[in-house]
Amino acid sequence: MRTSTSRSPATSRSGSGWSTHHGRSQLAATLDAYRPELAGTQAAHDAARFLLLHPPLSWVERPGYACLAAGAVALLPVWAKEMLRLPVLPVTERAVTLPAGALAVNTVRWALTDPRHPREDLRREWRRLNPV
Repeated sequence: MRTSTSRSPATSRSGSGWSTHHGRSQLAATLDAYRPELAGTQAAHDAARFLLLHPPLSWVERPGYACLAAGAVALLPVWAKEMLRLPVLPVTERAVTLPAGALAVNTVRWALTDPRHPREDLRREWRRLNPV
């Protein structure tokens, strides 16, 4: 997918870009705002193929990356997946891909957490950002 050089919907609204407190509905709205600027060009297909199938990572790093990438693809709306010629697998995405992507994101979050930061503060912050 390609975009023009105009300001992104996320940065034009908040001035700070994307943050973790946005939910799926906000993500969908942001992607919908980009939709007129996106196209399923050969360059977009090549980029998706490269990032999803041939990332410049060692074989040791690829399983974790695969979970992150699969989770990201699962969050794309159907129209974006079709534009990139990616499979639409709602049952698999809900049962396997989204949980695996969440596990990968949480693992990265854990690995990047300052060990001096109290865990209860992290739990409280997690509950605030991810209400049930």
